[in-house]
Amino acid sequence: MIFIVLLFTVSILAYVYVQWRYSYWKRLGVPCPEPLFFFGNVLETITMSSHIALLCEKWYNEYSNVPYSGYYKILNPAVNLRDPDLIKDVLIKDHFNFHVNEQDFNKKYDPLMAHNPFVATHDSWRKGRSVLTPLLTLFKVRTLYPLVKDSCDKLSNYLKTIPQNKDIEAKALASRFATQNVIRCSFSIDSQCFTDKKSEFRDMGKKIFQPTFWGGIKLMMMSICPILRDVIPFAFVPADVDEWFQGLVRQLREERKHSPLQQEDLFQMLLNSVEKYDINDIELAGYSLTLFVEGYETSSSVLGFAIYEMARNPDIQERLYEEISDVLAKYDGEFTFEALQEMEYLDNVIHETMRLNVVAPLISKVCTKEYTLPLIEGQKEPVTLHPGTPIQICARALHMDPKHYPEPEVFDPNRFNEEERRNRHKAVYLPFGEGPRMCTGIKFAMAQTKAGLASIVRDFKINVSPKQKPFVMDIRAFLYQARDGLYVNFTPRTGVAQ
Repeated sequence: MIFIVLLFTVSILAYVYVQWRYSYWKRLGVPCPEPLFFFGNVLETITMSSHIALLCEKWYNEYSNVPYSGYYKILNPAVNLRDPDLIKDVLIKDHFNFHVNEQDFNKKYDPLMAHNPFVATHDSWRKGRSVLTPLLTLFKVRTLYPLVKDSCDKLSNYLKTIPQNKDIEAKALASRFATQNVIRCSFSIDSQCFTDKKSEFRDMGKKIFQPTFWGGIKLMMMSICPILRDVIPFAFVPADVDEWFQGLVRQLREERKHSPLQQEDLFQMLLNSVEKYDINDIELAGYSLTLFVEGYETSSSVLGFAIYEMARNPDIQERLYEEISDVLAKYDGEFTFEALQEMEYLDNVIHETMRLNVVAPLISKVCTKEYTLPLIEGQKEPVTLHPGTPIQICARALHMDPKHYPEPEVFDPNRFNEEERRNRHKAVYLPFGEGPRMCTGIKFAMAQTKAGLASIVRDFKINVSPKQKPFVMDIRAFLYQARDGLYVNFTPRTGVAQ
């Protein structure tokens, strides 16, 4: 009897506590969707019937008259930002109040990924950024361009072996190219992505990023309840990939002691920095994995979507082909780095691709220092955020807001001509994030993506496959991907030898 009374009392107290927690935003005068008992506003992500980015996009649209709204991650109050000025302050001006990204990885279970500057915390991200940023400047990318061009030639030659009208999945094709190029530029290794069906490097990339049910569960749990990463052995990078990559780095480091390179690659640049930054073996392997991860997944996703958008928009594809042809004519048909930089419409096409298909649809931060939000109409006093509060910025919602981009569903590269860029708020275009913690490999990623797309469009016409299904986001994936693939086929242009 005493046990029943005690259980009843504890249940009542727990119920009262949860209800009190769920009154947090209401007490502060912040609009918030009605929470479900215990699950807050994230049951759909727990059951994997939706993606947290899609939920934040929905709330962005529902609360269009306020600079931010609230929601609950289980019992934890979180904030969804929508005002561009506030977003700019959080990412740039006041970034020290939000310098931790929510996607943090436990060094015990993810020893390599934990040194990626995007997910590392505190001093680790500062050190990682200091090490990697000098490696990925435009000047360094230019020195690597001969290797990029070689990868583009292999891509074009591979497509020439594919029968006309054979369906090709654009993301898979782009992954072949990105793996080939990143491994070549990083480690001077020909990964045989266009000849060997069982390329080890392609297999490792797939193991890290290919959506799976359990991978989706793992990422969802880390996002909804971050404390679990410290008590449950979650690993973003599978253990066999971790061990394989550490072995590769040890092997290459030993080889470089005896065999000098003809052309310096990214790994050699990293080795040259070991003493300057006091880089230990695990950090060296972690930074090396970062070069692969940041050059592989983002670039392959953007290139895959760009191929698909060219197939969906044949008029734009032809205009791009004309620019490529005109520019190459000035360079005797040679795909030089200077020629690529001169292709302004190509640049616009890539940026519009990233607007409409933003690979990282959600920027997730954590408040690290008390911060006062702007006053919402009807509030008696502004809200002060406390350390540990999750902050979400839905890049996709900003990119699809007709206030910033009229007819947002339309693919229009002219949105990124010089005048349009100048007149648009800086914080409504966030494909790589913004501020000190934005992606470190932007210049490299853009160069290889532009080179890959230009090589394809120069030699082939791209058409949508009849088997292509309407686009649906894969909610199991960490990044923005098509659940059912992006299927296209290629027809050689006149004069392209088979």
